[in-house]
Amino acid sequence: MDAKARVQDWQIIISEWQASGLSGMAFCKVNNHAYHKFSYWRRRLRPSTSSPVAQSDLRPAPHMPAIYLYPMPIDFRKQANSLAVLAEQSFGHSPFSGALYAFTNRQRNKIKCLMWEGNGFVLYLEKLERLLPWNRVKKLAESSQQG
Repeated sequence: MDAKARVQDWQIIISEWQASGLSGMAFCKVNNHAYHKFSYWRRRLRPSTSSPVAQSDLRPAPHMPAIYLYPMPIDFRKQANSLAVLAEQSFGHSPFSGALYAFTNRQRNKIKCLMWEGNGFVLYLEKLERLLPWNRVKKLAESSQQG
């Protein structure tokens, strides 16, 4: 079998798999295909994107449900689990919703962002060149708590 015919065969197999609704492993078991070959051809025949980075690979995701800013400075030694508890207690939201929670340190020169991504928390840390005007966020939060 020449290379062109092999590509066409695997294109047909991949389209059958997509129409089947089965997982790749289950499809291979049912149709007696080697899963490692199936995975190779699925990656190889994946449609290419115009940019080197696919849209789904961008972090944080462009389809984020919401962004929440924590108004008070936090201890920057806190890691993902502690920040998730803090977000849940202060905002009353589930940190597993996919929303992005932003926190700052006392000096306002760093920002930590927490986000749940499918199977775990992602924690971003950014050192800023300019200070954040976080005092406006704090005043807004205090006024909403009083009213």
